[in-house]
Amino acid sequence: MTYTVTIPSSWNPTRAALNDMLEAIIVGFQTAVPGIVRKYWSEVPASLTAEGPFVYQGPVHEQILHDMGTRQTVYTGTLGYVDVFADPQETNDRQNKFADYMREVFTANARVSVASGTGSIDAIFQQVLLIDGPTELVQGHARLTDMRVEFTFTVLEGRN
Repeated sequence: MTYTVTIPSSWNPTRAALNDMLEAIIVGFQTAVPGIVRKYWSEVPASLTAEGPFVYQGPVHEQILHDMGTRQTVYTGTLGYVDVFADPQETNDRQNKFADYMREVFTANARVSVASGTGSIDAIFQQVLLIDGPTELVQGHARLTDMRVEFTFTVLEGRN
């Protein structure tokens, strides 16, 4: 029995578009509220140091559902906020500003259209959870705090 494989000649770079959008959100935050985020990492850094406060992008998972020639892709992921735990009031203030901004930016961008190499990608983008903690991480001599925003990015698509 011979099976002929269909090789697509083009595809939507949805995952890359999501990464670009997440980076744009953090750059926008750095501009709107200076001093709350010093660095953005596109993935979890190899070691946490006293470079905080910084934001990292955690793993992004895909769930793909197929139904009679259509496809729905749901991405779930995390943006983490890590800060140096020096003065509790200052650290708490920075964390609250980050949490409040993320809630507002996700609400303002609940329905997005992201430009891609082959057109645009329409999606529902929403924050689904904020996890405040663990309260304290110890990395070398630095005491760090961690806060995570979990999100979903549901691509509104047919068969691409």
